[in-house]
Order: sequence, then structure tokens, then C-alpha cells
Amino acid sequence: MKNKSWIQIAVFLFFIVIIPLGSYYYLKRGYDYRKEALESMQDLGPLPESVFTTVDGRTIPTDSLQGHLVIANAFSLQHADQSRQFGELMVKLNDQFEETGRLVLLSFGTNPEYDVPEAIQAFAKEYDLLNKPRVYW
Repeated sequence: MKNKSWIQIAVFLFFIVIIPLGSYYYLKRGYDYRKEALESMQDLGPLPESVFTTVDGRTIPTDSLQGHLVIANAFSLQHADQSRQFGELMVKLNDQFEETGRLVLLSFGTNPEYDVPEAIQAFAKEYDLLNKPRVYW
């Protein structure tokens, strides 16, 4: 009977003390990581006045990007595995932020041999990212 009460006390203390302390430690580490990441970000200044032209002929003046979170990335369709991963990532980002209207995705091809307008349009169509309002190729 005495052993059973010690086990009950140990289990009780585990749930009342150990689990909350472990949760606090885990969440504090995540908070500290996020805070450090935000502090390391720096403002690179305003985007220079310019106009980008997409592969389908749309123009994007830089002033239309004001107030948006802009992710500009360089990619190449040369490697199928990397292209697939890039496409899946773009879909996730677009799906996650589509309703907010705050995210703009600018993608620039880096290899003129593989990243021709027709190939980029086919790629964007494959991932249902062609003619999305804030996704530009």
C-alpha cells in the first residue's frame, strides 16, 4: 500500500510539475528563437523605382508592392527535383497567405537556356500558380 501511494505522488508531481516546466522550457526556446530572428532582420531600404515585366506580359510597378510582404526568389527549371520542391513551396506560401492579400511572390528565372517564358508558364500552370493575383513569374 505504501508503494502505491508513492507511485501516485510521483505521477501527480510529474503531471503538476514536470510537464508544465517542460512545456515552459520548450515554448521559451521557440519564443527566444523567433525574437532573435526578428532582431537580426534589417531594413534594406526602399525598392528602387522600376517596372518588372512578367513572362505573360503583365507589368508590375514597384509602387504597387508598397505595404506588401514581397518574397523575391531566383530559380531554375534545369533540375526536376529542385523545381518540384520549389513549386510545392510556392503553392504552400500562396495557399497560406492568399486570403490576406499581403504576400507578393516574385520569381526570376536564372538560366536562360531552361527558363524560357513557355517553360515557366507551363511550370506555373502545373502548380496552378498561373494568373494568380499576387504571384509573378
